[in-house]
Amino acid sequence: MYDLNRTSYTFTSSDNGEHDFSNLVTFNDDSYDYRLVVYDNSDSGIEGTKTFSLNGDGNNNNYNTDNFYVTTDDSTPSLNQLVDLTVKARDGTSTDTSYRGKIEFEVRYRASGNTNRTKTTSLSYYEMKYPYKDNGYTFNSSNNGNITITNFIRFRRTDYEYKVIVMDTDDNDIEGYRTFTIGTVDSNDNYDTDNFYMTTDDSTPSTSQRVDLTVKARYSTTTDTAYRGTVQFEVYYKSSSSSTWTKTTSSTYYEMKSPYEDDGYTFTSSNAGSKTFTDLIRFKKTNYSYKVLAYDEDDESIE
Repeated sequence: MYDLNRTSYTFTSSDNGEHDFSNLVTFNDDSYDYRLVVYDNSDSGIEGTKTFSLNGDGNNNNYNTDNFYVTTDDSTPSLNQLVDLTVKARDGTSTDTSYRGKIEFEVRYRASGNTNRTKTTSLSYYEMKYPYKDNGYTFNSSNNGNITITNFIRFRRTDYEYKVIVMDTDDNDIEGYRTFTIGTVDSNDNYDTDNFYMTTDDSTPSTSQRVDLTVKARYSTTTDTAYRGTVQFEVYYKSSSSSTWTKTTSSTYYEMKSPYEDDGYTFTSSNAGSKTFTDLIRFKKTNYSYKVLAYDEDDESIE
């Protein structure tokens, strides 16, 4: 159904991180929509997508949405109080007015003292406005990438924290969420962080050179100053001849500043969502690439 005149390309310094592929692909059947996926050969987690709509089914799915920004009129409602939910389709931080995908909803809860959230569809925990629980919602042109569902949900058990997750039906990696606290729940992890943004003072250090690492807790691209979770670290390596990353804790590969390797770090209010670890790590073997992964101790999907 298509002709692709090249399947791979190795970037060079002259590209400066950008390359124009002229006449890359030709689609031969206009009865389909197509999604072109570009990914790194060494790390398939690094990818990008572009959807092309031809003249076929009219779904107009030519959008660039990569996340949903979810808000509400009240994140600490009373028991059985109906609350609104607003879902904004975004490309980075910009509203994607061309989004025509279908979203679905998932509800999870936790009680005080628990760190894990449990998925539920039980009416004893919540009631969602019809027909969104079973049918989700399909965006159309009049939404302009943004929809507010009034009186969307009410929660039926007090002293729980609930998380409403919004995800694209066809691509569950496109998601967003909003948390709600009903009654009294420990607030140790009452935050909205969904990713960590990490920077360093030197990404190409010499062997055994100590480098800093800054971890910023974010909700989408906004710093979440309320984050109070515990961050743990993992280290991976790969040689220039390898396409896969290998996890290691061996001191022959790296040395991490105490006590972060074993205990991680628990954010406090004074961090305001950002922490710089001075001289955190040094790498001991040359001719390797290293990956330092930071993740939330209680929710490893936050990384």
